Amino acid sequence: MSGVKPQYSFLRSKIVQSTPDSIQCKLYCKGRTCKYCNSEPWNEEQQAIKGLYSSWVTKDILAMSRPTTDLINKYDIVGQLKRNNIRSVINLQHVGEHASCGPPLHKSGFSYDPESLMSNGIYFYNFLWPDFGANMNSVLDNVKVVWFALQQGRIAVHCHAGLGRTGALIAAYLVWSEMQTAEAAVSRVRRARPNSIQSTGQIEMLMKFEEVIMHFGRAIPSYPMSFEQYLDLQRQYLPSGQQRIYAHIPKIIRVVCDYLLHFAFDTAQKFVRKRESSHDLIACTVGRLKIDWHAIPEIKRSASMGQIAKTVSTLSSNTVDLPMHAKCLGFVNIEHQFKMCTVDKVLETLHNFMLALKRCDSSGDALVDIIRNLTHNQNMEQLNDASHDQAWICSAVHLCNVFCCLIDENKFHEFEALMNVWFFGHRHNLFNGVVVDYMIAQKPRSFRRYQKKK
Repeated sequence: MSGVKPQYSFLRSKIVQSTPDSIQCKLYCKGRTCKYCNSEPWNEEQQAIKGLYSSWVTKDILAMSRPTTDLINKYDIVGQLKRNNIRSVINLQHVGEHASCGPPLHKSGFSYDPESLMSNGIYFYNFLWPDFGANMNSVLDNVKVVWFALQQGRIAVHCHAGLGRTGALIAAYLVWSEMQTAEAAVSRVRRARPNSIQSTGQIEMLMKFEEVIMHFGRAIPSYPMSFEQYLDLQRQYLPSGQQRIYAHIPKIIRVVCDYLLHFAFDTAQKFVRKRESSHDLIACTVGRLKIDWHAIPEIKRSASMGQIAKTVSTLSSNTVDLPMHAKCLGFVNIEHQFKMCTVDKVLETLHNFMLALKRCDSSGDALVDIIRNLTHNQNMEQLNDASHDQAWICSAVHLCNVFCCLIDENKFHEFEALMNVWFFGHRHNLFNGVVVDYMIAQKPRSFRRYQKKK
């Protein structure tokens, strides 16, 4: 990361880190007059939250110096946070840290009482990062919590000054959630908040984290792996709230299918999941697809389905290059990336993903038999057996369930050819009409379910 350098040299960082905390406060922070614990040194532009040295790094993430009880009371900091829809505060300090800076610490060991936030509906998280340091061992878990907190609303992150550790955590989040390089993430944070990310250790942590994410956190794997290996990797790098949702089917398959269904049917489609103790191979963890066919004008529906069918036909007989957007496609940012893509590029991305996985040679016969049996019986309990390779089966069935509604029956054979490439490779033709038969049987069920339960 030659273009980005730490704010402090390696030697200075080590000297500061090895200096006792009480002396640090007097030598480097000016003790009780510490500018980061006071509002006077900062102009209006440097106070996104009045009273605190604070800056919006993204539209939803605020970096700030640590609040003190005095500042909270004087400037109604809690009220300001709520008015800005900040629902979570993430504190990266240790208990008792910088005790000689600014006003005396609260009995909680921090510069304020976390209860003053929580009693007002603001969530409080405390990650223990060393001053001028970074915690490589826990950074993945930490950015997952940031993601979870952002689902509730905007967030504020602070350490002492809100520069080093705060900037490093926010940059790490950008690397993980947006697949930015460490250099780009650091530059983005520093543009919003100058002098952020201070030490050599923080820069090195971000470089290592980028290396890990770019190798293991890509939605399209950079090396061949089985479905099981892919799902294990996906579980490691997805936020916990999504791990259960995408337990059996890769997120990229689900998101592509959702994109195409919305493209063709807008809001006239939905998945309905029953609460069942056993695993349903047709519904999986997604639910059973229901579509209101007549809610979409025929002209629009035909045009959308024709566009999808044309791309399916092209993919079944040709190799396509990986779209540019797919090269920065991570487990977390798939939905965002697809918002900017056309139908053909989304399908090309799915095609490249399927080709990147190892073929299902060993379990091909089982997959064909199960799809054949599902064609004739929608509730075969003997098929809902954990001994089956659910990683392959659930994905294959879900793709058939969705695409039978997205293309006309006279194009089903082309989709089967594509499925044959995806699941068995060009040298096998194991489906041989099985997928077509299943799709013909399944299509009316999707529309009939909507009419029954509308």
